[in-house]
Amino acid sequence: MEKFADIQSLLKGYYNVDFPTSSFQLADFLQNYPEEELKIDLGAVRVSPSGLLSLILNPKLLTENFKKLALLHFRYYRDLPEFFTYLHGDCDGLHWGLLLDDPSVGFRGAASYYNNDGDEITVYSSIFSALIDRCEEELEYCDECLADFLEGEDEDYLESDSSRR
Repeated sequence: MEKFADIQSLLKGYYNVDFPTSSFQLADFLQNYPEEELKIDLGAVRVSPSGLLSLILNPKLLTENFKKLALLHFRYYRDLPEFFTYLHGDCDGLHWGLLLDDPSVGFRGAASYYNNDGDEITVYSSIFSALIDRCEEELEYCDECLADFLEGEDEDYLESDSSRR
């Protein structure tokens, strides 16, 4: 993506690896999204930009001082060395990042885990797959809440609400 060529070049210089095009495509999408709506829509799936995505969205963060601290930037205490944080969740240190197991091969996808709650890492084929999975989880949760609401004692509310129409 030509729009991010300078940032891509800086990151390649800092880390000596090409970052996936998808990481810049998502940043491009987010930059063209109205800011207030973005907060609401990302908030609906309880996700916010972090780490690498924050750097792409705000290139002013890429300073000489950053270069000195590049390996520690946006790192969680239990992050694997090959994990580049990209998105932050809403609780228990949940975050998503890009995986770089073998720099000579490049990034192999994305992963997520809870920094505060155990060691299970979920691996995805891309950051987009991770976001889609997160959206599906949130939709399932909404369906469960709706099903719980429609059962039991809330029937009185539904009846009184329908009588007002």
